Amino acid sequence: TYLAKFINTHASNPNGVLIDCNAGSGGYSLQCEQDATVLFHVGNDGDIGIGTASPGAPLQINKAAGEGTALETMLSLVLSDGGVDLADGHGPSIDFYIPEDGGSEFGARIGAVRGAASGADATANAELVFYTSVDDTSPSEKVRIDASGNVGIGDTSPSFPLEVSDVVDIVGHFHSEDNMGLIKISDNSQAVYVGCDGNASKMQIGMTD
Repeated sequence: TYLAKFINTHASNPNGVLIDCNAGSGGYSLQCEQDATVLFHVGNDGDIGIGTASPGAPLQINKAAGEGTALETMLSLVLSDGGVDLADGHGPSIDFYIPEDGGSEFGARIGAVRGAASGADATANAELVFYTSVDDTSPSEKVRIDASGNVGIGDTSPSFPLEVSDVVDIVGHFHSEDNMGLIKISDNSQAVYVGCDGNASKMQIGMTD
């Protein structure tokens, strides 16, 4: 049963529903409530609130926290099978555009994609990818976290927990504000420290820090 139902049967004018409000300061253009609880709100500034009547951003979603330690889904992006062969690297993304003179341009992208080892359409190894772009150029992948948790920086198929690849001579920089900078490498029983001791011309390797 519908409270209200709008159907446009005009053949040449397929527009939907227009709500034209002259909401003053603090008013709203559209609000949906259930037992005095705001479910959906569109402010007179165009900001949309889901679960709140006072959104502080173009879109704000509020939900009361439940018990337990599990993550709670606040936003779900679903890309479903459209009856085509699913390819590796395919998946939903969120794109970010940055302001530029006269408009905006593509800045970055975060996506969840099918991994290279997905195989048949019925299986999918999910991987997280991060893209950025240089001024007026196509975006390119910079970081990937594969289904095993391996992180690739400049590498789209990392084989180790951290793999860094680039065409420059220096591919990493570890800096300490102290007078000694060390990297700790350990197993279940002992550790090795590699670093510098404050003298740029010396390198230290030892079992203690």
